[in-house]
Amino acid sequence: MIYLIGMGPGGEEYLTPLSRQIIQEADRVYAFPKHIEMLGLSPESSESIQGEIPGLPERLGKMDQNLRLAVLVSGNPQVFSLSRRFIRELPRERWTLVPGIGSDQVMGTAMGLQTPLPALQSLHGHPVENLLPQLYKQESAFIYTDSENNPRSIASYMAENQFRNWRFTVGQNLGTADQSIEEWSLEDLLKEPEDKDWGLNLLYIAPLEESLRRKGYLYGIGIGPGDPELISLKAMRILKQSDVILAPRSSWKKGSIAREILEQAAGKDLPFQEMIYPMSEDRGTLDEHWATAAGECEVLLKEGKQVSFITLGDPSLFSTFSYLCEALDKIMPEAAWEIIPGISSIQLAAARLGLPLALGKDKCCIMPTPDNMEDLKPLLEIHESIVLMKVGKRLEDLKEFLKRENLAEKAAFIRRAGFREEYKAYDMNELDESRDGYLSIVMIRPGRNR
Repeated sequence: MIYLIGMGPGGEEYLTPLSRQIIQEADRVYAFPKHIEMLGLSPESSESIQGEIPGLPERLGKMDQNLRLAVLVSGNPQVFSLSRRFIRELPRERWTLVPGIGSDQVMGTAMGLQTPLPALQSLHGHPVENLLPQLYKQESAFIYTDSENNPRSIASYMAENQFRNWRFTVGQNLGTADQSIEEWSLEDLLKEPEDKDWGLNLLYIAPLEESLRRKGYLYGIGIGPGDPELISLKAMRILKQSDVILAPRSSWKKGSIAREILEQAAGKDLPFQEMIYPMSEDRGTLDEHWATAAGECEVLLKEGKQVSFITLGDPSLFSTFSYLCEALDKIMPEAAWEIIPGISSIQLAAARLGLPLALGKDKCCIMPTPDNMEDLKPLLEIHESIVLMKVGKRLEDLKEFLKRENLAEKAAFIRRAGFREEYKAYDMNELDESRDGYLSIVMIRPGRNR
C-alpha cells in the first residue's frame, strides 16, 4: 500500500499522530529533503524524491503491493500536492490518503477568518489569468504562488486589469518558528522590487470591503420599495455575508416591514437584530433613540462585526440610516460605513403607474407632503412634476386642495407600491374613501396628461 501523507505546512508539531505512526511502520519513506531532515530519517529507511517526481508513481506502482510505502507531501495531500500524480496514474486500491493540516488552515486561523475558509487557487506553474473568474466574482481566495506568480506580480496583474479595490495578506514560512503574516495594500505591494525573493508563501486576497469587515464595517442597504425581487444582487451578497442585520421598526407592537421583505427574498435564518425607531416628530425623542441605536452599533463594530442596516427604498432618500450615521459619528468618528443604493419607492410608483417622473427639461420636485397645502402653490407654478411622499394623515387635506385647484384629475395616487396590497388611482376624485395615506405617494403633473 502506498500512503500519501500530509505533513502539514512546516513544523513537526503539525504532524498528526496517525501520520507519525504510519511513517514509523513504513518499509520505505519517500520524502523531500526538508522532511527527511526534520524527522531524522536514515538513508536506509528513506529516499529523497527531489527531482524525480514525474516518474515516482509508476516506479512505486510496480513494487510489491505488500510493502508499506510512505510518500510525504507538504500540507494536505488533497490540495494541490504531489499526490495528484498518484491518484491519476495508479488504481484506487494501490493508495491511501492520510490528511494533513493545510497552510490555508494555519493562516486562516491566525487571521481569525471564519469557516468555511475562502476558495483555494493555485498559480504554481499556472498562468495568472486563471485568477480572473475569482476576481470577477468578487470573492476572497487563498492563492498558492511560485517565483513567477509571486505576490508582487499578482498585484501588478490585478492593477493592470483594474482590480484595484482589493487587499492582500502574505503568509511566509507558515507553521514554522519564522512564520509571518502581513497585510498589504495593492499600492504598497507594487512598491516592492520586481525581483524580490518572497520565499515560501501563501497569498490571501479579499475585496476591500471584506478586509474592512474584519475591523468592523457598517452598510446602509436599501432593499427597495416592497417587491423582494427588486433587491439588488450586491445588496443580497453583502447581507448574506453580514454578522448582524439591523432591522428598524416603529414600536414593539409593529413588525419591521424591511425585515418582512428581506425574509421573503432570503428566508428567516439571517442574523436579524431589531431596533426601535419611533414615528415621532419630537426631535428630543428621536435623538434619544438614535443615540441608543448608535451605541449598540458601536459595540458591534468594535467587535469587528460586519453590520448591515436595512431600510426601505434607498438609504439616501428620506431614510433613517442618515440619522444613525450622524449619531454614530459623535461617539465613533473612526467608524467606516458605506451606502448600498436601492430602488426608491418613487421609482417603483412611477413604474407601476406608468408615468414618467420627468421628460426633457422638466423640473421635478420630490418632497414630503406639507402640513400646509398652500405651500404647494408656488412649487406647482415652476415644476412640471411634483412627487409627494409621506402622505399619511395629510391625505384628506391634500385631496381637498387638489379639488380646489382643479388638479385632482392631474394627480395619481399609489399606496404600498410593490406589495400584495398595492392600490392605485389615476384621479384623486376616484380615490376609494376607505384608503388611508400610509406608505402612499401622490404624483402631480399639472401641465401634462397621463
